[in-house]
Amino acid sequence: MALLGQLGPDALNDPPLAPLRERLVRPVPRIAAGRALAASGLIAAGMDVSDGLAQDAGHIAERSGVAITIEAARVPIAGGCSEAGERLRADPLIWALSGGEDFELLVTLDEGDLAAVRSIPAVAEVGLTVVGRVEEGEGVRVLGPDGRPMDLPRGGWDHFA
Repeated sequence: MALLGQLGPDALNDPPLAPLRERLVRPVPRIAAGRALAASGLIAAGMDVSDGLAQDAGHIAERSGVAITIEAARVPIAGGCSEAGERLRADPLIWALSGGEDFELLVTLDEGDLAAVRSIPAVAEVGLTVVGRVEEGEGVRVLGPDGRPMDLPRGGWDHFA
């Protein structure tokens, strides 16, 4: 709601922002896809993206003892975010990487299982986008659209702040 609030009182009625407004007022948690993924036995780790993509990838990396590289050029930008970004002179990619409350899922899986996971009906219904890779090491690294490491502003939700 904060984003729409920054856009002013007419933002809720602005047609180009309709997809953004719809995701805010009628979020669709990926419960069926999450259950199907868990039951499939094909994912190594998974969680909802409620604290921000980069931050939640960090939770998986830390608990799994791995490094995760996110390729920013692969990260989907929700409808309406580009328009809002233009109006606020902000980068919607930063919102996608460090914003929260997305009601999307983040999973890790073996590359050889990608086709099988995509064919799970509940997953096929919502789609699956590969946004990065798991590697040896620790932490999260985000590669910008130019392929170079990006510094992200502190984002996401910190439950203990």
